[in-house]
Amino acid sequence: PGVAAVSAHPLLTPSQCADAIAFAEAGAAASGGWTTQRHYSVPTTDVPVHAVPPLLALFNAALAQCIAPFVSAAFPDVVPRPGALRIHDAFLVRYDSRNVRSGAQQQRFLPIHSDESQVSLTVALNDTDDYTGGGTYFQATPCVARPRAGHAVVFRGSTRHGGEAIL
Repeated sequence: PGVAAVSAHPLLTPSQCADAIAFAEAGAAASGGWTTQRHYSVPTTDVPVHAVPPLLALFNAALAQCIAPFVSAAFPDVVPRPGALRIHDAFLVRYDSRNVRSGAQQQRFLPIHSDESQVSLTVALNDTDDYTGGGTYFQATPCVARPRAGHAVVFRGSTRHGGEAIL
């Protein structure tokens, strides 16, 4: 592909997207809140997928059924077959526009950076009608990928990118 590939079809159903959000919210509540210190250079407000058993089960099923084949098709030089995909760090990021109105310090964006992975994947869990702004910004093009809920964007981890601010 060019800089990134966007899935033509959703990889997660609306129900799976809603379940992933609910599982992450419940997992964060049960463990004392969303993590904010796991990533040193570009901190995210997130929940590690492995820390929430029902979220991990949902992720593993989607990984086998559609995520790994999508990544392999997009980057066969890195992932020559779906079974060759190995996960370095899977996490669900929470973005929140409430700080615009209330002044609370919630994550609204991610600065330009590159990842430690060979390939990176983001799956939108909320539909683009649910918020303004957002998406993955690619510095080289420059363009923003704003997939609808359930759709994914895959790109080389070395690609300079950021999370566009939600408003």
